[in-house]
Amino acid sequence: MLTATRPVTATASTLGSFPGTTVRGELGPDDLRARMEAFAEVASCFERMGDLVQAEWYLQQALRWARELGDAEAVLEALCDLAHAACVLGRDLAGKGQAEEARVALERSRDHCFEGVRLAAAADDRRLQSAVLMRLAMVLELCGDHADARALQQAGLELVGDDTPTVMMS
Repeated sequence: MLTATRPVTATASTLGSFPGTTVRGELGPDDLRARMEAFAEVASCFERMGDLVQAEWYLQQALRWARELGDAEAVLEALCDLAHAACVLGRDLAGKGQAEEARVALERSRDHCFEGVRLAAAADDRRLQSAVLMRLAMVLELCGDHADARALQQAGLELVGDDTPTVMMS
């Protein structure tokens, strides 16, 4: 098994130096999107390996690049992913008996959820709004916020014209 001799986050600087770019102001949309996608992919790898702290860090960087890109849909996707990662981290920490760290991670997750809700409300696409609300409802359900999860789920269903109650959430 390979072990790192320094923190893995030190490699993030290599993702910041794509060929042909020297100053942030010179980056085009393709460069920004490539960075965002690279950080998101690295985060996904860390999550699959079970290193949730690193996964969350890389997702925060992906969110930063999504914001720099100015792509509202990419920002919403990154927020949903980040909310989920923070929630899974919180649940993992709780399972290890680290109650305070778990509480902080779950609070971060909720903050990302509610920022996502706020930003989704500004989107023009009702289906996108609905999809975001439904994803965030699932995260809030995982966090144990059942009432908020049900409210978001209902709002998401109403956006696409289905106001029939559901039993997906407990």
